[in-house]
Amino acid sequence: MPAAAGGRRRQLVPVLVGLLTGLILAAVGAAFGGWLGWRGGGPLPSDADAVARVQRLVPQATVVKVDRWDHVFAYEEPGDGAGRVLVALVGNDDYNAGYVQVLLAGGDDAGTVAQMRHRLATEGWRVGASPWDDGVTARNGTLSITSYPATESGSPLLRSTGSGRIAVEVGRDEPARVWPFTLGGWVVGFVLGGALGVFTVRRLARMPRIAGTVVGIVGGGGLAALLPGTVLTTVDLVHSYAGLPDTVTPPAIWGAYMFFGIKALSLLGALAILVTTVLAAFMRYDVQKLR
Repeated sequence: MPAAAGGRRRQLVPVLVGLLTGLILAAVGAAFGGWLGWRGGGPLPSDADAVARVQRLVPQATVVKVDRWDHVFAYEEPGDGAGRVLVALVGNDDYNAGYVQVLLAGGDDAGTVAQMRHRLATEGWRVGASPWDDGVTARNGTLSITSYPATESGSPLLRSTGSGRIAVEVGRDEPARVWPFTLGGWVVGFVLGGALGVFTVRRLARMPRIAGTVVGIVGGGGLAALLPGTVLTTVDLVHSYAGLPDTVTPPAIWGAYMFFGIKALSLLGALAILVTTVLAAFMRYDVQKLR
């Protein structure tokens, strides 16, 4: 009986490791697929075009200023010199989508919100709920619009304070290919990750005990380092396509891997998985020679 139980455990370990590795690489695959789907995203409107669009929606308001961030997705403060290297290795928490922000004065009231909703719907936009109590979100397949109460500098407020300021952001709508690329990346990552996990465990079992233990610890550490990014990416994936209103452009699916700390862990985890796989595949030949 003990021998039979041990045999079942030995059969179960590759399956469990394969499942864990599959889920971890599925998240990586989804992130890569989403990143690939966003390549070639269309340009943002010019400042003049963005202002004209907003003034059609809120003609009674006065334009205070216009700010823009042209990148599809990028760090808004990547730093310079040593700071840029640090962000590249460790990450930062300001990884955002590009936008053109038009800050308005005299449009912060319920009537303006209702007016914007009506005019956007009339122009053929999909209009829906907003994360802000006094805001509007809309998409038309090419662009997205988000409005919210704002401070004098344009920072968002959860609800109106009667200051009379409202910000309207014009951004890119998510390309239609992003979702199928994301889903395809998840499936490919799960299949390849599962196969990789099973392959590695079986090869480790054929190594000398000490070598197999060391390589296994490196691989386990790699999986553990990738786990936070996996959890956050999976939560983002579910929330983006099942929790957000369809009038809100989902954030970057790969964005969790760009967070401060998570990026460093993910890079170290990926390196550890690569080293483990190479050693497991290479060292089996040495074992065969020793035999």
